[in-house]
Amino acid sequence: MLASVPFGGRVRMKTFRSAGLFLAADLFLIGLHVTLYMLSIRLGEFNIEADGAYPEFYQYLKWYWLICLSFYLGVRLRQAAYVLLVPVFTLLLIDDAFSLHEFWGADIASRLAFTPPFGLRRQDIGELGFFLVSGLTVFVFWAFAYHFASVSVRKHIAQVGKFLMLLAGFGVALDGIHTALRSFGKTVYFIAGTLEDGGEMITLSLLLGCLVRYALECGAVLAPRRVDRQQSGGSRVMVSPGRAG
Repeated sequence: MLASVPFGGRVRMKTFRSAGLFLAADLFLIGLHVTLYMLSIRLGEFNIEADGAYPEFYQYLKWYWLICLSFYLGVRLRQAAYVLLVPVFTLLLIDDAFSLHEFWGADIASRLAFTPPFGLRRQDIGELGFFLVSGLTVFVFWAFAYHFASVSVRKHIAQVGKFLMLLAGFGVALDGIHTALRSFGKTVYFIAGTLEDGGEMITLSLLLGCLVRYALECGAVLAPRRVDRQQSGGSRVMVSPGRAG
């Protein structure tokens, strides 16, 4: 059945399956997180909001795969645009793994002399300052990637930018709302935290699925070229004995 599907259709099917696997793992971890909360079972290893838990390490793997795919696409297609995405994903991986926003946020917070409104902490304002600086750095690399991209690749870089903006919405905006809802009760605070971290997980899986699709499309484009070169090379080999005779 698969053989009767055009190659481009098979690429989309494989992409859907790849992204589907990532999303299935996300939904399993999110569902388990909610179930454990409802049953009042404390199992920190599966808490999607906890640092060092299994869901957190799963996010690290996604960032690592994004770095590898970006480098692969850059080398395979000889497009500097994809290579410029490598420092973007690397910076976000380092921040996620080593909690740089918390460390530098605490340093900035220690220098503040006012009480933030809406139930926010000085730590939250400090982390917001860090996110602004790191966000600007990410935007600069992304802007260079978009600038150096070919016409056909720019739509891919633009799509990556949309997912990065969505990640910022969950990681920064919803994080602030999550903190402000601390005084509204345990359940409301839990729901906000689940939406924040669950949204980040799903968004990152969709971004990873996109790069998997780009890599598969890259193979779909280059494979016919290799076949043409092999056929043309074979034709020359077959003609040469006739000329010798």
